[in-house]
Formats: sequence, C-alpha cells, structure tokens
Amino acid sequence: EIGAPLNVISGRAELLLKQPAVAPDTVRQLESIVTQSGRIARTGRSFLEYPRAPSGRDDPVAIGRVIDSTLDLLDEELRRAGVTISRAESYEAWVRGDAEQLQQLLTNLILNAVQAMDGQDGPREIEVVVDVTKTEASANRAEMLMTVSDTGPGLPQALDGRLFTPFATTKPSGTGLGLVVARSIVEDHGGTIVGTTRTDGRSGASFTVSLPLAPAFVVGDA
Repeated sequence: EIGAPLNVISGRAELLLKQPAVAPDTVRQLESIVTQSGRIARTGRSFLEYPRAPSGRDDPVAIGRVIDSTLDLLDEELRRAGVTISRAESYEAWVRGDAEQLQQLLTNLILNAVQAMDGQDGPREIEVVVDVTKTEASANRAEMLMTVSDTGPGLPQALDGRLFTPFATTKPSGTGLGLVVARSIVEDHGGTIVGTTRTDGRSGASFTVSLPLAPAFVVGDA
C-alpha cells in the first residue's frame, strides 16, 4: 500500500530528470523527491523485515560479490550525499546463507554510516570504507570479518548498550530499525555483529560482522 505509490512518485521524478534542458533548481527538487521516496521505502521495508523469519537458504555466497552489488546499488545515493566509499584490499571469502539478506545487511550498515555523517559541521572528509579479513576463531572454525567504518562523530553515548534496540536512534532521519534488522540477519547466519567507536586515530564508528567461513568455497579452492 505504501511501496506502490512511492514507486510511481519516484518513477515520474526520474522520468522528468531525463528530460532535456531541465533547470538546475528543478533537477535538485526532483532528486530530492527520488531520495526521500527511497528513504520512505526503506523505512517500510525495515518494518516488514524486522519480524520476518529467516529464509532458511544455505547457498554458497561470495562476500566480494555481495559488496560489489551493494556498492552498485547505492552508487547514486552515495554520490548525491557526497560520500566517498572505498573497498579496502580484502581477503576474498565465501560463506553460506542468503545473498539477498547479506546484501540487505551491508546496505543497512552503509546507510547507517551515511546518516551518522549527515550534517557534519566544517570541511570534514565524508568516507565509508568496507574491508574483509579472515580470523581463526578457534582450532576448528575460521571466520570472515567484514568491517564498515565511517568518518562521523563515533557512537553516541546516548545509545550506550542500546545500539541494537528497536527504535533507538539519535539521527533525525533514522528509524532505529536498520541496525536491528542487520543484527537479525547476522544471527540468522550464525554470526555476530559489534559496533565500536574507531580506535585507529580517526573519528568515526566501525561495525564488524563476523560470519563462519565456508572453507570449501574460499576463492582458489572453489
């Protein structure tokens, strides 16, 4: 009931943007319509996804492909927000699960970072970095660590201990459900997620997702 009309509104705005000789101010207004329609649509999806049961899929999933597809999906929105996003040189890994859910997980983490940096005062770098590494959690369990870091103000003290509580947010544009859905997806895949303020000498926050590796599907062994 909400998504269909939003698709019409966004689609009409995108169609008008493609018209020749559109005035710059009109372009800005139409881009705002597209952006805000997308935000409302994501909020609606968050409400639907929060109580949703896990899909039960157990497919081999290449994390690198999930990252690439997510960055492609968000490219236009990140450009409009003036956000530089980079993928660090990473260990390529495969896990087992649902590729669409894992893309939703990464989308939520990136958009959470973008919202955290929105409206920063002064000429500050606005950057999100996605990195993947490997760790040996135990003698019999190797894990993939995917970290999403931003250059925002770091985690607010007001959310200490409540990062993954439904509707807990300090962002004017936030719903407080993005991280809740992210944690639900991670736990459905047998992993963990931790959010911290960066400790590498730069301001910002980092969210690290740990998922069990599928050893037979590590690139080079497939």
